[in-house]
Amino acid sequence: MEGIKKYKKHSILKQIMLLFAVTILFVFAITATGAFFYSNDIIQRRSRNLAISVSKLVEQFFYDIDIQYLRDNKVSSIFKEANNSLRKICLNFGLEYLYIIVKNEDEQCYEYILAVANDDEKDNIINKRIKEYPYIKGNITDDSYRKILERLNQVYKGEVSQKSININNEYGNVFTWFYPVLDEKKQVKFVIGVEYRVDQVMTFVKNNAIIFFVPIMIVSLILFLLEMFILQRRVFIPIKKISEKMNNFVENKGKDLEPLEIESHDEIKEISDSFYKMSDEIIEYVKDIKQLTKEKVEADVQIEVAKGIQYGIVPHNYEIKNEKCNAYACTYSAKYIGGDFYDCFSLGNGNICLVIGDVSGKGVSAAIFMAMAKTVIRELLKVGKTPAEALNIANDELCESNPEGMFVTVFAAVLDINTGILTYANAGHNKPIILTDKIEFLDLEPGIALGLFEDSGINEAKIQLSNKQGILLYTDGITEAVNPRNEFYGDKRLLETVQKMKGNYNPEEIVKYLKNNVYEFYEDREQSDDLTLVALLFL
Repeated sequence: MEGIKKYKKHSILKQIMLLFAVTILFVFAITATGAFFYSNDIIQRRSRNLAISVSKLVEQFFYDIDIQYLRDNKVSSIFKEANNSLRKICLNFGLEYLYIIVKNEDEQCYEYILAVANDDEKDNIINKRIKEYPYIKGNITDDSYRKILERLNQVYKGEVSQKSININNEYGNVFTWFYPVLDEKKQVKFVIGVEYRVDQVMTFVKNNAIIFFVPIMIVSLILFLLEMFILQRRVFIPIKKISEKMNNFVENKGKDLEPLEIESHDEIKEISDSFYKMSDEIIEYVKDIKQLTKEKVEADVQIEVAKGIQYGIVPHNYEIKNEKCNAYACTYSAKYIGGDFYDCFSLGNGNICLVIGDVSGKGVSAAIFMAMAKTVIRELLKVGKTPAEALNIANDELCESNPEGMFVTVFAAVLDINTGILTYANAGHNKPIILTDKIEFLDLEPGIALGLFEDSGINEAKIQLSNKQGILLYTDGITEAVNPRNEFYGDKRLLETVQKMKGNYNPEEIVKYLKNNVYEFYEDREQSDDLTLVALLFL
């Protein structure tokens, strides 16, 4: 099929199997690691409890024996008897080494009093070693003995650790526990050292981990294979059939499409049924799209025509200049066809009419409603109606011809160019800004928007403008402009911006400056509503 890039086919079944395999291996690794550390923790706790039991037994046996006598008489029968008793305890509990250590105050070091081993050869070696040099001094450089020295210092300070230390030297690789025996004054009388072979402990840990791990691995593997079989039969084979049918649908352009027999009554069956339903709808959609495309082209033409008509009714900008007043108006639509409008024209007596409005909604309907409102109000003002009369009559006419329920807010005013009196009426529009020595919003009755209710009862009022004073009209596209931080332009910012033009009330400059300021406020955000401005200055 043209336009579609060809890719190398990858089996989703293989990908899922690979994902499952990796997941299972990961679970196996976590399980094995957890089993190992759990078993190791159990062994550590058991060995600690066993070491405590051994220490208490040794303490009971040796508590009344004079340790100083044993140290000075290592060939006596009492020493041999004590050594044999210690050896029996070592053998019965399956220890690697068992020994008694005291602190030698004269030598400022620690000294082995008795030391026995499980193995006869090692027992002879260690006994020979401590007879020749029984001391553990602080200047030793061997890492194993440094660990022993540090732990003995802790024990003599009263700090009994709950963890063993690992000693690996010429006597073997062992886990070592130290427990103090205290005298009546709670001082350390001697220290009992209990040692286990590391390989013996680790063998138990490994065996325990394997016993825990292997059944889980076998069960997980069986479940994995069973799940793959079910997925192959219930998911992947039906999906492959559906895929083939889809390709045939594209190649045959929907012709000769036959139902696919799916035995299951699950999501795959729903996908199959949805495909056949979708295929029928696609054929209808294609027909509809062709028709909609034709209609859209015609609508675009109509919109362009309506846009031209709109700008004919409401030009982009308009200006009045004479010796009595100066007015400037401008509008900027947010879409092709907007709902804002303005009107600015002279009456037969030279007075100036200003009208600004904002129709609800956007598009063609808003433009048509806007044209009706603008035309009616303009004609009423031209025949001499006051702003209030024009708005009330226009409201009644719009209510009679408003099937879509639209409405328009309007502010209308007439300036007497001889006296500077501005007569105005408001139908729900934004309050204008008075351009005098004090820039502020005009205090007026809000009124009701045109097209909502008959007999709206809109009233009018008057203000006196002196020379170089004027009025600024605008639509809510100014105050309701929103920047990328969702902040509104607002009334306060509007007043502050106009305040910067104080003393230089040129209508065209005010309108353009305010419009540019709003566009800067938008930053890179799209304009969300029409912007319409009308400024008038009485000279």
